[in-house]
Amino acid sequence: MAKENKKEPEIEEKPKLNLIEQLLAQNVRFFTFLYFDVFGKKYSLTVPISELDISVFAAGHETETAFGEAKLLPDRDNFFILPWQAENVFFITRVENKKDPFQYLEKAIVLLGEEGLGFAKAQSRVSFNVFDNLSWVLDSKTMASAIESVEMTSMGKNYPLSLGEEKQRAPPHDSTSAFRTQLAFVLKEFAGKEVISHYHGDSFGCCVMEFKETDLINSAISFLMLKFFAKNLSLQMNAIATFMPKPLWESPGNFYELSFTLEKDGKNTFLQEEEMSGLAKKFIGGILAHAPSLCLFTNPSTNSYRRLLEKIYGWSSSFENTILRFRKGRVVFSLPDPSCVPPMAIAATLLAGLDGVKNNTDPGTPLERTIIKRSLPSNLKETASALEDDNSYLGPLFEKDILSEYLRKKKAEYLLVEKYPSPIEYKQYLDI
Repeated sequence: MAKENKKEPEIEEKPKLNLIEQLLAQNVRFFTFLYFDVFGKKYSLTVPISELDISVFAAGHETETAFGEAKLLPDRDNFFILPWQAENVFFITRVENKKDPFQYLEKAIVLLGEEGLGFAKAQSRVSFNVFDNLSWVLDSKTMASAIESVEMTSMGKNYPLSLGEEKQRAPPHDSTSAFRTQLAFVLKEFAGKEVISHYHGDSFGCCVMEFKETDLINSAISFLMLKFFAKNLSLQMNAIATFMPKPLWESPGNFYELSFTLEKDGKNTFLQEEEMSGLAKKFIGGILAHAPSLCLFTNPSTNSYRRLLEKIYGWSSSFENTILRFRKGRVVFSLPDPSCVPPMAIAATLLAGLDGVKNNTDPGTPLERTIIKRSLPSNLKETASALEDDNSYLGPLFEKDILSEYLRKKKAEYLLVEKYPSPIEYKQYLDI
């Protein structure tokens, strides 16, 4: 008698969950739109995630924003959940408004392609400080600030560091090692941003984080996420993180170093037979030519110019203090500091470099020795004046009204700081 062939029961495949459904399945209950303006201010709007569906990533979310009525467009590839706030997901968000900084970088990337120069990447290195406490007082009778770090000899605690001996020290002298490791972990685990190295920088409480090379949009987002995570994580640890360019007068200051490459047909066009290409020289020439006006985007705070006193205007393949270097096939731009707004700074730098390529700008002879050569602005007022005189290279992308608003705000910042006497002035001039 023939055996009866039994039909295997069909297993019904479960429909694949979309991103919103996945987040709901992970007990995420709130969706936060995290967005920025051209001056670097952060804004957020939080709504119940149950009120949204997958169409929010294509259609956006029309609502009242800090810029007025506008559409918020979350980036489905750039989101994170804070470990200590697991019920809330944050999405990096664009705003359909001229105050959104990412539109300028996106337009600069498109222009690069239209000019036949290919695809740009950047590797970034950022430094900032984590202090045990930072306080300040400013009123009609008192102007003072105080910084506390366990690494300072004056604190008389644990294992202090000596001035000038801070760089890449190991624990226990390095008090921020555990913080940096935790920061690198949460950036990778919860935001997908990879830190390839970190170490103690050359001032008290100084952290240096280096990110993996990526496209320009993700490079800018990595820095914005670093700021967000560092500030929030430091608060969890009863400390405070600051990205001021120069919070300590005796230190070299903090940097936001960008290493650029241009790729076309799978090749790095900054190299020609393993040597620096003519394209790279023109790109450097454009940045050098526009550096004084570029400073308003790369160094947009009054505090920035206390750090720039140490920088040498020029380019080299060896000296760390030149604002531009050519190293391992990359154009390394070390002028920017962490007070900048990354999408704006990168976009303006790209346009300056592109202008150099289009106009065959000669960068001049590389500096082979340390010299005093200063053609950079000394303060925010000077760089604002430089941008008023030199802004045509930004013309295709930066609208005149945005530039005017930017200039107005930066001039107001300068005038506000200029009004107040500093403690060093009392020391210098009290007895005159």
